[in-house]
Amino acid sequence: MLMTFIILTITIYFIFCKYTTCGVLPQRETEKVATKLRNYLLVAPSFALVVFVILFITVLQGRFYERSSHALLVLMLWLYATSSYLEIIRFYKNKKLIVFNIIAIFISIIFAVTLTPLDRFNALIYSHLQMFSYSIGIFMLIVYYICNIKFRAK
Repeated sequence: MLMTFIILTITIYFIFCKYTTCGVLPQRETEKVATKLRNYLLVAPSFALVVFVILFITVLQGRFYERSSHALLVLMLWLYATSSYLEIIRFYKNKKLIVFNIIAIFISIIFAVTLTPLDRFNALIYSHLQMFSYSIGIFMLIVYYICNIKFRAK
């Protein structure tokens, strides 16, 4: 249950990091690269879905609900870390934003690595929440898209 709270806290911190970039102009030198990377990150969950469907159909037989909720949560943690890295690229001269996003990267990576083994994910999250873990993953996905689309033009 503690891990669920921590994951939701990571999501709230992600919103905070995205919100702090409002009103701050990105660096002109990196804006072109950052825009391309952001566009790739917006379609990354779609590619991951295709890959996971292929894997679940061909290789990963059994424990579908555990594996798919695990894939969704870990994918979202990695996307949060990558999105925070993108913000570092965009605002590399703003020290406050760099610190906020470095913290977000470390927290997301630590918990993504912690939850990567399926048995550990089952012990820490799935055994307590069962199907509700999908709700957390979908909530994280919705927050990811809202933050990236809403704050994209700003």
